[in-house]
Amino acid sequence: MFFEYLDVFLGLIRFYIYKLFNFSKIKSDGIVKFSKTTNFCIKYKSKIMFGKKCRIRRNCSFYCYDGGIISVG
Repeated sequence: MFFEYLDVFLGLIRFYIYKLFNFSKIKSDGIVKFSKTTNFCIKYKSKIMFGKKCRIRRNCSFYCYDGGIISVG
């Protein structure tokens, strides 16, 4: 139980650091819970949007290229 919360906490830190450097490419409507092993690859004018109360589990990857939009939640 403790390690699951630690994983979510580290994932949140990683997500918000990534969002700091790619502010216009990632949008979220609320608190999004990520695992520390979640990967993002966003190139060119692409965007990833997360809805309210999203939870992304381990080893999930998001790839978005050439102006694409991914909407989750």
